[in-house]
Order: sequence, then structure tokens, then C-alpha cells
Amino acid sequence: MTTIRKAKANDAGDFAELMLISAPYFSTLFGKKVKTLLQNLFKCQFNLFSFDHVYFAEIDGKVTGMILGYDWQTKKRENVRTGFLLFKKLGISILGRLLALIKLNETVGRLEDGEYYISNIATYPKHRGKGIGRRLLLEAEQETKVIGVEKIVLDVEKDNVNAINFYRNLGYKILEEFSISLRRIKIINFYRMAKELK
Repeated sequence: MTTIRKAKANDAGDFAELMLISAPYFSTLFGKKVKTLLQNLFKCQFNLFSFDHVYFAEIDGKVTGMILGYDWQTKKRENVRTGFLLFKKLGISILGRLLALIKLNETVGRLEDGEYYISNIATYPKHRGKGIGRRLLLEAEQETKVIGVEKIVLDVEKDNVNAINFYRNLGYKILEEFSISLRRIKIINFYRMAKELK
């Protein structure tokens, strides 16, 4: 049986693994130490990768998936601190990534007032098809009702057809398409999808 629970700081290992499943381009953006970086950010409160914004799914006490999300007020409040922590953890090497990070922040994850952002959602491959992603997304939707959110938004890679169909089946609609270039290495195409809450 699947249970959903709030994350704890000691879930950092699973968080980093699942983040890279949901956003493999992070390896291109952050380099070889990406797992350590994600674990460190996860353990720190008041940043957009903090355990405070994560739910985990478990079966028999084993983590099977996770979702990371936050509202527009949290984004405004924690955006600068997230950048500061990235600088602190990456040091001078952040300068080579700065333009890509700014572009990423202005496109992926942008929020309007009244919106909630699903930043990342992933399940371990051996647990796919069990309804875990659906349960995680519904948990996030329940959280948004409590805080008065009007719309949930997310960004999905355009070539991730399974994820796009998953979101469509849960009532999400494509709003727009956009692209970002990561460090002159890779261009990623995204759809912005949204679901209005009643």
C-alpha cells in the first residue's frame, strides 16, 4: 500500500536520485557534483529545493517517488536565498553557469500571483504504473486548496510524451511552448501546462 508523507532532511539521498530522474539536464547544468549539491540544498530550509516543499511516496517503508512544489509567495520569498546557496555551494564555478541559471529561473518555474508550481515529480522506474505519481500530484493539489491557490502550473520536456499524457489525464492543459539553452551544450524544449482549481 502506498503512503504519502512530508519529507525529512535525512531523505536527501532519495531526493537527489529522484530529482535527476525528473530533470536529467541538471547534470549538464551543475556538473559532476550535482547529487551532492541537491542533497545539500534539500537539507537547508528556506530555499526552493528544501525538504519543506517535498512529499515522498512509500511502499512498505521504502521510498518510491517524490514531488517538489511551492506557491508563488514561497518562490518570491526563497528565490534569492536559493541563488545565494547555489553560489555558496558551487563557488566561482557558478559564473560559467550564471546565464543558463538566470534563463532557467525566468522561464522554467516562473509564477504569477495565485499559482502553485510543481517543480519536479518522479517515481523510481520499478514502481511506475502503480498510481504513485497520481497520488503525489493529488496530494499537492490538496495542499494548494488549503492555501488558496487558483492554478497549478508545471513545465514538462516536450519529448516526454508519457508525462504529458499523464498530466492531461489529470486535467492539465498545454498553455505554451518554450526552449532554453544550457551552457551551449543542449537545447531543451518545454511545454508549460496548467490546471485551474475550482
